[in-house]
Amino acid sequence: MPYISLRCTLLITGIVINIYFFHRAANCLYDLTQKVFKDPTKSWNTIVLFCFNPASIFFSAPYSEGLFCWLTFSLMLEVTSRRMSFWKITSALALSIVCRSNGLVNLGFPVYFALRSRSFYQILKAALIILISLVPLTVYNFFAYQKFCGEGNVELFNAHPTETSEWCEKVFPFPYSYIQRHYWDVGFLRYYQIKQLPNFLLAMPVLVFLVYQSFKYFMGVFKNISQKGLLQTISEMKTIPFVIHALFLTVFCALFVHVQVSTRLLASATPCLYWFAVDLMPPTFQEVRLKSIRGGGGILYWFAGYFIVGTVLFSNFFPWT
Repeated sequence: MPYISLRCTLLITGIVINIYFFHRAANCLYDLTQKVFKDPTKSWNTIVLFCFNPASIFFSAPYSEGLFCWLTFSLMLEVTSRRMSFWKITSALALSIVCRSNGLVNLGFPVYFALRSRSFYQILKAALIILISLVPLTVYNFFAYQKFCGEGNVELFNAHPTETSEWCEKVFPFPYSYIQRHYWDVGFLRYYQIKQLPNFLLAMPVLVFLVYQSFKYFMGVFKNISQKGLLQTISEMKTIPFVIHALFLTVFCALFVHVQVSTRLLASATPCLYWFAVDLMPPTFQEVRLKSIRGGGGILYWFAGYFIVGTVLFSNFFPWT
C-alpha cells in the first residue's frame, strides 16, 4: 500500500515546480531591475517585496502565475539587452501567450524596442518574432476548432448533434474568449453588480495603487517631453513601456475581467507593482516606520496582510484573489 496517494504526489510535484518557477522569476526580476535602474539597493528591495507579494500563494499553489511571471520577466529582460536574442525573445513570448491569455499584451515589448531603435533590421526582426510567437496559439485554436466544430464532432460539446455552437460561425473562432463571455460572463462592465462589491473591495488596493502611480509617472513624462522633446525622453526614461503595459492591464482588469483576479494577474505580469512600491519605502527595511503610510508601513501592511490572509483562506478552500 503506498504511503502517499497519487493525488497528493501530483499536488506536491506541482508545488515544487511552481516554487522553482517563482525562484527563476525572482532572479529575472532582480536582473531586470538592475539593468533598468542600475541600483543594487532597489533591485534587492524589489525582489524582497516580490517574494512576499499580495498574491504570493498563487506562486506556490499549482497555478500558472509562477510560470507566466518567469516567462514575462524573461522576455522583458531580453528586450532590454543590447543583444536581443531572437530565439530567446520568441520562445519566451510564444510560451507566455500559450500560458495565459494576457500574454498577448506582451507583443508590445518587441515592437516598442524595435521602433525605439529606429533600425529597419530590428523592426523586421520584431515582425518575425511576433509572427512566429503567434504560431502555437494559432495551432491550438485550429485544433480546438477542428475538434469541436469539425464534421462529426459537434456532439462533443452539444446535447443536440445537429446544432453547432455560435462561436464556430465566427470569422476568427477563438474558443477561450467565447467560453469567457458565454459561460463566465466576462465582458465590458459585466461584473459591475452590487453582489460583486466584496470582490471590488478585494481588488481595490492594487487597482487604485497602479492607476495613481502610473498617473504620477506620466505627468513626469509629459513634463520631460515639454523640456527635452519626445525622442530624448523615450531614450532617457527606460521604464515607459513597462508602465504603459501595467496601466493597460490595470484598466483592463477594472473594466473587463472578474475583478477579484486583478491582484494575482498584475502581481504576475508587471514589475511596476514592485518598482512603485519600493519607491514609497526607505532605502532599507530597517528604516521602515510601521505607523507611517509614507514611511513604508502602508506597503508592508498591504503586502504582508494579503500574503498571510490569502495563504490561510486559499489553503482552506475559501475564495481569494
